[in-house]
Amino acid sequence: MKRVLSPMLTAGCLTLSLAYCDNAATKAVDAVAPEASTTVSTEKNSASTPAGFEDLLSSNALASVIPSSLALSFFPQESSGASLVAEEVDDPNLGKDVKEKVAETEKRLKGEGDCFDPHVFAPKRDAFGEITCYEFDSEMNPHITDQQNAREFGTIDGTDGNGEACLVAFTRSEVNDTVEQVDQAVAMVSGLLCAAKKAGVATELAAGENTDLTSVVSTLGDQGGPEVSSAIVRRNDDTAEGDEVYHTSVEFVLLNGEVRELNLYNVANKETGEMSGTLWIKRGQPDAQLVDDPPQNPPQQQGAPGPGPGPGGGDPNNTANKNNVMSINYHKFIDDDGEPRMRAETRFAQIVNTIDPFDDTGLVNYPGIPENAGNETVHAIKFVSFDMNPDTSEGRLAYWMNPGGNYNESARGFLFNIENDENDVLKGCGVSGNARNVSIRKSISAPSATNSLKPTGYWHPQGSANSHPDKDDRYDSNEGSKITKQCFKKSATGLYEIDKDVMAEDDTVSRERGYEVIELATEEAKANHVEPPRPPEKKIEDKVLED
Repeated sequence: MKRVLSPMLTAGCLTLSLAYCDNAATKAVDAVAPEASTTVSTEKNSASTPAGFEDLLSSNALASVIPSSLALSFFPQESSGASLVAEEVDDPNLGKDVKEKVAETEKRLKGEGDCFDPHVFAPKRDAFGEITCYEFDSEMNPHITDQQNAREFGTIDGTDGNGEACLVAFTRSEVNDTVEQVDQAVAMVSGLLCAAKKAGVATELAAGENTDLTSVVSTLGDQGGPEVSSAIVRRNDDTAEGDEVYHTSVEFVLLNGEVRELNLYNVANKETGEMSGTLWIKRGQPDAQLVDDPPQNPPQQQGAPGPGPGPGGGDPNNTANKNNVMSINYHKFIDDDGEPRMRAETRFAQIVNTIDPFDDTGLVNYPGIPENAGNETVHAIKFVSFDMNPDTSEGRLAYWMNPGGNYNESARGFLFNIENDENDVLKGCGVSGNARNVSIRKSISAPSATNSLKPTGYWHPQGSANSHPDKDDRYDSNEGSKITKQCFKKSATGLYEIDKDVMAEDDTVSRERGYEVIELATEEAKANHVEPPRPPEKKIEDKVLED
C-alpha cells in the first residue's frame, strides 16, 4: 500500500482537554494559575514574509517541500541560542545552535556546498553521559535501594553535580532523541533537494504531480553517506487558502545499518512563510546494543503485576519484534506581535510490528493500541510538546514518559515556563511529578478533564525502601499530592543555575535542597501550577490510502 496524504487541514486546538494559556500568560514564570476555560482564540498570522523565504523560493522551486526553520533548541547553553545537544569532538554538528542549523538548511536548499554531511547520519552516543540527579520513580530525592543494585540517584543540592539545575540538565538529556531525529530528517530532505537542484531537476511541481529523486542520491552510500533506496516528492492539491501541500517519503539506511522510513507532510504559504505539517519516522532495530531503552529498575508496570525490563531479563519487552517510531506535528508562524512562534507535539513509542504504528494523520498511533496492551505490545512511550519563540527560547515545554505500556501507568514528567528577564537573560521554573493513573496514551486516546498530562502528585513506589542517608523527608510516603518545583536562571557561563531568590527566605529546607516540595491541596499551591504548552492549531485532517 502506498500512503498519499490529502491536503485537508483544520485550524483549532487538538482535543487534549488541557487548560491552555494565551501568549500574555507565558510572560509569567513562577506563578501561572490554571485557567477556568479550555477555549482558546485562533491567532491571526502576520502578513509579513520571514526574511529569506522568497530568496529560497527563487533559488529552489521545491523549497516549500520542507520547513527550513524546523530546528529545535531547549535550554540553549550559548548566548546565541545553542542546540540542546552538547558538543562532541568527533561530531561537529552536535554543538551547532538553531541559527546555524537553519542557515545550513537554507544553504543546502540553494545548492551551495556539500548536500550531505555523513556525521549527521552516524549513530550518536549519549552526549551527556548518564545523569543520575533525577530518576522517574524518585525524582530529585536522594535515593538508593537494594532492588536497584545499590545504584544511587538524586541530588543533595538540586544540581546535576556540575552546578546546573537538575531538572534542566536531565530534561535536556532526555529530549536529545527528539532533536537528533528531527536534525537527521531535515538534513535528509534538504540534502535531497540540494542534490536535485545540482542535478537540474528541482523544478516546480503542479498540483497532483510527483518526482522521483532516488537516482540523484543513489550514490550517497559510495560517498560515505546514507544508502537511499527510495525518495519521492509529491505535490498534493493546494488548500482552499492557497497553501502548497507537499508529501515527501524517503527510505534510507544509516551508517550503523539502521533502516529508516521518513515521511514529511508540509504545508507552506508562500506569502507569509507560515508552515505546518507532520513528520513521522519508523526506525528498525539493527543491533540490540543500539536500542535506546535503558533498563528500568524497579519494575515500572504500575498497577499491574509482572517484571519490568532489567539486566539479564532477556527481551521482556519483545523489543526485537517492535518498531521504534516517532512523529512530530508542528506549526511555525508569525504571531500578532510580529514574533516567530513554533508549536509542536512529538510522540515516541516502541510498538509491536503487528500494529500499524501511525494513524491516518501520520501521528504515532496511541489510540490504535488495545487498552489492555502491556509491555510486550508497547513501551518506551514519550511525549514532548512545546510552544516557544525559536529565536529567544521563551515559552513552554513539556516532557512526559511511560516506561511501560500499561494504560493506567502514571505518566511521569515536567512542565516548564521560560522567559527572558529585563536583562535578556533566560530564566524560568519547572514542576515535576506524575499524572496519577493517567498514561500518555490514555490522555491522547480518552481525553477528559481528568485525563490530562499535568503533575498531580508524586509517585515513589520504592520510597519505603529508600536507604539513602540524605533522603528528603518531605516525601513522607510512597505517594502523595505534592509536586516538586525548581526555578533556574541562566548564568554568564551558560549554565542554568538554581534561582533561590524566588524561594521564601524562611524555607531553609528548600534552599538547602535546591527545590521546593509543594502540597497541591493548599490554596497557596495553586499559584505554583505551570500550564502545559498550547498545541499546534493546524494539523492534518485526513490521509488517503491508495494501492
